[in-house]
Amino acid sequence: MPNGKQLKVCPECGRLVTVEGPGSTRCPYCGAEVPGVPGYWQATEPGEASSPWDEREKLGAFTAYVQTWRMVMSRPSEFFANMPVSGGLLGALLYALITGTLGGLASLFWQVILPGRNPVLEAILASQGLTESQVMSAAVFLAPFAVIVQTFVWAAILHLMIVLLAGGGRGFEATFRVVSFATTPQLLAVIPICGGLIASFWSFALVIIGLRETHRISGAVATLAALIPVVSLLFLFFMLLYRMIALRRCATEAEQRARKPGTRPGLRRVDCRGLCGRSDLAGWSRAVASLSLAGTDRFPLSVLPGFPPTRL
Repeated sequence: MPNGKQLKVCPECGRLVTVEGPGSTRCPYCGAEVPGVPGYWQATEPGEASSPWDEREKLGAFTAYVQTWRMVMSRPSEFFANMPVSGGLLGALLYALITGTLGGLASLFWQVILPGRNPVLEAILASQGLTESQVMSAAVFLAPFAVIVQTFVWAAILHLMIVLLAGGGRGFEATFRVVSFATTPQLLAVIPICGGLIASFWSFALVIIGLRETHRISGAVATLAALIPVVSLLFLFFMLLYRMIALRRCATEAEQRARKPGTRPGLRRVDCRGLCGRSDLAGWSRAVASLSLAGTDRFPLSVLPGFPPTRL
């Protein structure tokens, strides 16, 4: 910790206490004296101290988790400045696994039981013939695997940005630990309706703070490292959504044309360039809608991207 301060564990209550200088300090929680000389654990420089979660064998797993959660939520800069950047990924991953799984299950629970729930979830339930209890049972088993994959992928993407913008900082493990402990607000998903949204924005803010303090980079660089992947993914998502809507419109128009009186049966290809637009990004094919009219009242319709359109 900067300015000669140290983080130590109170010998009486086991809570974290900030000690400045070699003299002892009274614990603000229980009043016991916390020695300022080396003992327990101390910070020699930012990122080289310990954290309650790293001291869980001494404090107990539950106490260490609660103290870590409180510290990340209330004093994130202090926590990440003193977070160790070495020692293995397993401990940090375990914290993310616990927090992310509990938060994910809580969020899914509210989406399942509340009226007006997620329309995507409703569509999945309807198409697969699943019940809410089946979905929750499957989520209990699948959520931990999803958290593990998400943590590694998000850490890899962020560290790639750190490499490009800051020369790699203090290594992948530092970034991985930031991502793991930034899952802390996910427990706010227990709040119905708005808890998941609040948790997402809070976690994103913690990622920026963690990257800044752990890699010792400026706030601007840390913000760019976190924003660029998110903005890129949102751009791709809306671009794909636009393409799907455009193709749907193209197919609908083709079917309407085919249903007009006097249309001869057979296979028709409809030019969709006017509907889907010519200003799409390079690499996107022009859409072609094909109608098979066999004289029945059903019209099999397929949208086939990549074929050159033919005008009627």
